[in-house]
Amino acid sequence: MKKIVLALVAMMTISMSAVAQDSTRVKQNRRQFNPTEMINQRTKKMAESYGLNEEQTAKLKELNTKYAKNMRGERGMRGGRHGGMQRNGGQQMRQHLSQANRDSIRQAMRKNQEAYETELKTILTEKQFKAYTEDMKKMMRQNPRFNGDRRPKKD
Repeated sequence: MKKIVLALVAMMTISMSAVAQDSTRVKQNRRQFNPTEMINQRTKKMAESYGLNEEQTAKLKELNTKYAKNMRGERGMRGGRHGGMQRNGGQQMRQHLSQANRDSIRQAMRKNQEAYETELKTILTEKQFKAYTEDMKKMMRQNPRFNGDRRPKKD
């Protein structure tokens, strides 16, 4: 009986270590965040979506670079992408940030977005900017997280 129990314990130990190694490899293979690549992708996508010319694309890239730094600053308040607090469905983050702090971060992000759109309006034509705002509205309707409401709406 002891041999069977020891064999089971040994097998469980070996399988647990194999699982732990696999998760470590997955984390190592995960792509690192590259702000320059993200700026280039966003600029390229917007240029294709709204039919921007080369001059508009260059100005848009400058604008995206400027505001990517601002957006990173807001995220930096949390200490990175998720602030190392995203585990358990964000429970730790909600515990660490008071409602006032969350509201101030949200307001700063809104001001940032408004400033971005104000400058974007000078780059895009009226028709292009209208298409951009329509796309943003559609995204807001499809994803409640962008509205600040993280709970799914019940029908």
